[in-house]
This record gives sequence, structure tokens and C-alpha cells, in this order.
Amino acid sequence: MEDVNKIVTEKFKNVVWEMRQPKPGFEDIYRFTIDGLVELITIPSTKAETVALVLFAYSPVPASTQQIDLSSGVKGSASLILTHPSYKKYFNRTEDGKYILTQEGLDWVINKIIPKLRQKVRK
Repeated sequence: MEDVNKIVTEKFKNVVWEMRQPKPGFEDIYRFTIDGLVELITIPSTKAETVALVLFAYSPVPASTQQIDLSSGVKGSASLILTHPSYKKYFNRTEDGKYILTQEGLDWVINKIIPKLRQKVRK
């Protein structure tokens, strides 16, 4: 196994990994860590809003429940939020078990959650 790691390290030593950037205009809301996780700069007031904002940040790339849990700080997001009847309309599960926002979820984040966060920051 050490040989494989050594070969991979040697092969890719000159590769520059570029950190993913937030969507333009949302740099004040979130950023990406070097590990590719979302780091929220301003935290919404509810767990559901936090999970939705994390999925917005990852969008259009679907996110695993592990990525969502780690990025949002909401442990068990799949059972607590993503599949909960009150919030299910905002989230879709992909064939490979990852999650994305529905159009309604995207509208919720852009028209409700983000303006509320920006208003909170201005106070």
C-alpha cells in the first residue's frame, strides 16, 4: 500500500488543486474548505435552512449525506430534514443516494433564506 501511495504522490506532485469557489455574489454567505466541504459564513436560524443553504452551495453537484452533515453541522440530516414530510418538497434524492435542491428548494434559498441572512448581517 505504501508503494501505491508513493507512486500516486510522485505522479501527481505537480498537479495544482484549485479550491472550489462560491457562486458569484454569494461570497459573503459561504466558502469552500480545502477539503471541498462547504463552510457557512453566516448560519441560518433553523437546521432545515442550514441544510438547504449547504445544498445550494454544492449545487449543481449533488451532495452526500456525509458532506451535508459535515458542512451543516446537522447530524443525521437525511432523517431529520431531507426526508421529513415538512421539508421533502425542497430536496430530491438522486439515483446514487445523494441530494440536490428541487426548484422549490432553490427558490426558498434564494428568495427567503439568503435575504434573511443578509438582513441579519446588516443589523
